[in-house]
Amino acid sequence: MKTFAFQFFFLSMLLLIVHYGSAQQLTIRVSDTQNDLLPGAAVLLTDTSNNTTVHSITNLQGAATFNNIQSGIYSVNVTYIGFNPVLQTITVNDDNRDFDMMMSTDAISLGGVTITAKRPLIRQEDDKMIIDPEPLANTSTNTLEILESTPGIFVDQDGGIFLTGATPATIYINGREQKMSTQDINTILRSLPPHSVEKIEVLKTPSTKYDASSSGGIVNIVLKKGVKIGKFGSASAGMNQGVYGNRFGGFTFNNSGEKMTGYLNVNINNNERLDEISSVRFIHKDTTLEQSSENVEKTINFI
Repeated sequence: MKTFAFQFFFLSMLLLIVHYGSAQQLTIRVSDTQNDLLPGAAVLLTDTSNNTTVHSITNLQGAATFNNIQSGIYSVNVTYIGFNPVLQTITVNDDNRDFDMMMSTDAISLGGVTITAKRPLIRQEDDKMIIDPEPLANTSTNTLEILESTPGIFVDQDGGIFLTGATPATIYINGREQKMSTQDINTILRSLPPHSVEKIEVLKTPSTKYDASSSGGIVNIVLKKGVKIGKFGSASAGMNQGVYGNRFGGFTFNNSGEKMTGYLNVNINNNERLDEISSVRFIHKDTTLEQSSENVEKTINFI
C-alpha cells in the first residue's frame, strides 16, 4: 500500500513539473507578409512591470522561444535586415503563450547594398612583391616618402634606394628604367603626389630579361591612369676654390611620353690640381739633401 502511494505521488509530481515547465515557455513566430518564415530575426522581450529584458533569435522554423516567462504584460521588439521593425505589446497568461509577428519589407533598406573590402598592404605575385601605397599615402606628402615608409625598401640619407646588399636598386616608372642620377630621380619622386601611385612592384632577384646593372633589385612605380611625368629637367654648376680651382657644370632633360621616354645628360668637369712635394734627407752627419717639386694636373671631362 505504501509503495502504491509513493508511486502515485511521484507520478503526480512529474506531471505537475512537466505541466508547469511547459506553461512557463513563450513562443513567438516571425514571418513576412507572404507568410514565409524568417529565421535569424532578433526578438527582444521586455517585462513592462520591471523593465527586465531577454533576447532570442528565431530558429529555422521562424520561432523564438523564451523559458520561465511568468504571466503578465510584455513588450516585443522584432528586428530583421531588410524589414521594418515590429514593436507590439502582448498579454501572456496560461492560455495564451504562442504569438505570431508579421514583418513588412523595408523598401529603402533594400534599395542598394555596398560591400567594401580592404586590399592587403603586401601581396606576392610570381617573382615580384606588390605593395598597395594607399595606406601609406595618407601619411606622406610625396612619392619618395611612400618609398621611405614601404616595408622592405631602405632610403639612405643621400637618397639612394636599396632592397638588399650595398648595390642601389634600379628605379622604374611605369615599367621604364629611369637612367638618371640619384638626385634627379629623387627630384621626380618628390614632385609626384602620394595619391598618384597605383602600386609599387619590388623585384629583389630580377630575371635575366632585365639589365645586369639591376643586380641590386628593381623598384617599379606604377602610376595611376592619367598621371604623367611629362618633361623634366635640371641644371647644376659650381666651383672649388684653390690655387687653380675646379669648375663643373651640367644639365639633364627627361621627356616621358605614353610610348617612349627620352633622356639627355650632359656634364663638364674642368679640374686643375697643384701638388707640392718637399723632402729632407740626411745623407751624412754633416750633409743634408733638400728636395722640392711642383706638379700641375689639368683634366677636362665631358660626359
